[in-house]
Amino acid sequence: PIHQMASNKAGPAGYKYMLHLETSPCRHKKSPVSCICSINRQCLLSQEYLSFLASAITVISLIHDFFLRCANAIMINTDKIVVITACLRNNDSSLRDNTPDYVKCKELTMNNLISIVVPAYNVAAFIEDCLKSVQNQTYIHWEAIVIDDGSQDNTVAIIEKFVQADQRFRLIRQANGGVSQARNTGMSAATGKFLTFLDGDDMWQPDFLRELLVAVQTEDHDMAYCGYTHLYTTGLKRKFSYPYASGHILGDVLQGKTQIHIGAMLVKKELLDQLALHFIEGCLVGQDQEFIWKLVSRARVRSVPKELMIYRIRGGSAITANWRWQKHIHAFYGFERAAEYILSHPSPFYDPAYLAGLLQERIAYKLFKIIWRMLKNGYCAEVRQLINDERYTAWLAHLNVGGLKAADKLKYYLLFSQHRLGWKFAKLL
Repeated sequence: PIHQMASNKAGPAGYKYMLHLETSPCRHKKSPVSCICSINRQCLLSQEYLSFLASAITVISLIHDFFLRCANAIMINTDKIVVITACLRNNDSSLRDNTPDYVKCKELTMNNLISIVVPAYNVAAFIEDCLKSVQNQTYIHWEAIVIDDGSQDNTVAIIEKFVQADQRFRLIRQANGGVSQARNTGMSAATGKFLTFLDGDDMWQPDFLRELLVAVQTEDHDMAYCGYTHLYTTGLKRKFSYPYASGHILGDVLQGKTQIHIGAMLVKKELLDQLALHFIEGCLVGQDQEFIWKLVSRARVRSVPKELMIYRIRGGSAITANWRWQKHIHAFYGFERAAEYILSHPSPFYDPAYLAGLLQERIAYKLFKIIWRMLKNGYCAEVRQLINDERYTAWLAHLNVGGLKAADKLKYYLLFSQHRLGWKFAKLL
């Protein structure tokens, strides 16, 4: 051993020896450093200096041993090391300062399978970017179930290339039945402990899965969500960051204080199975929000205050397609169903009377906005029919007119005046 050699007082022929310590590149993956000891007879050393050198070499040896064990630990379980790092970087002071939480965070399991459901319909121009963003995730334990919903372009051929190159991708083909049916097909085929959704024209940042998995396992939450960015065809990006609420957040979601995107969340599959949650097939608009309202009414939620999802805004997508009231009224039907579900499954975390009032007021406002847009798009006869129909007037009676902003108040009075001139003016607003 080096420290024994260094302690020798004298060598052959009465010489004192100097030990020359060098480092060389690692030639074995388990040894980050290799020590070479050579004897130099050109310089005599005092016994005191030699003793000091021996102590220094002993310390170096201990440090070397420590880093060797760290290197082995990293090679054996890289994911857990990264989880600990992510926890220490977390903005929540309880994770940094509270020892039990830190221990709990350190013991998070990072080998659970995540099922990714990707519905795809005529997205040949975008599906490659979407699947590459999945493939580039820093968390590698996932399966991607891509459901082709009867595409008529080159979408399937592109998906098949990923399936052939990476066994974590699976392709399911079905006749065109809409995005809700495609997601339900994917959910039924999922085998992971956690579930997430990504539309075929959207993308994730590389740390999306890892960040949300750490969040959902911290203090055993049911789901996690993050912020997202709009990507326009011009290349312009716009971040959508709402207040990031955690815990039981149904009230924040209903009031629009917190916005959860279907492609920016991760949830325990066990919870979805227990609640028998699925997407309503035949619902043309708003099926995402109906699903999310029902889910957060029963889930304990953790937020990740970062924009880790990219939502592509393109011509022909749901957000830019030509506006038809027969399609968009489905959003109201979805809110009705969500309210019925929430009130028929009472939660101990919410006061039923408060929740009922909140749902009535929020749905009334959303219905008002749909009817106003109908008026702006020239559906005057249909508007007159709806605002005189008991089904819709029962909801509109809960609208908090006094709480509306000035612009919305003006729209409200114009709408319910049913005055022909006022309705013509409405198209200009």
